[in-house]
Amino acid sequence: MSAYGAHVRDLSRVKEAIVDSWNLYEKLQHTSKVPSPKELPDAFKNLDLCLTHAIYLEAIEEYLEKGGRSRGSYLVLDPEGEKPCDQLGENWRFSLNPGDSFVNRRILEMSLDENKNVQKNWVKIRPIPQAEAWFEKVWKNYRNDEIIK
Repeated sequence: MSAYGAHVRDLSRVKEAIVDSWNLYEKLQHTSKVPSPKELPDAFKNLDLCLTHAIYLEAIEEYLEKGGRSRGSYLVLDPEGEKPCDQLGENWRFSLNPGDSFVNRRILEMSLDENKNVQKNWVKIRPIPQAEAWFEKVWKNYRNDEIIK
């Protein structure tokens, strides 16, 4: 996960990691054993972490396939992009998402269906509500017994 889904992302390498992650998940499902019932929670936690790892990589793949590029927390390698500095080689070129790109106007929702098939659904971004709930005002209302009556 650290090599393919962290700070530097490359679609072909993410695809390889997805295959490995699902293979590991299947292996854990069929070969995991615990010496006592007391250790069952840890076994289930490991299985859940492995499943999360596979689905997260699937989300990265989907994002990249829809044209997603570099953002604030990671770099997507792009041979047509710009080089961040002269000291780095040509393979460190990257580009940012254009402001109106598909991935900037949507949120990717991921789920598993009843057959454990990954479902990917892009939904339009909803506007941020214009709430008057900044901390100081809410705290003052609470202190004046105006929240719970």
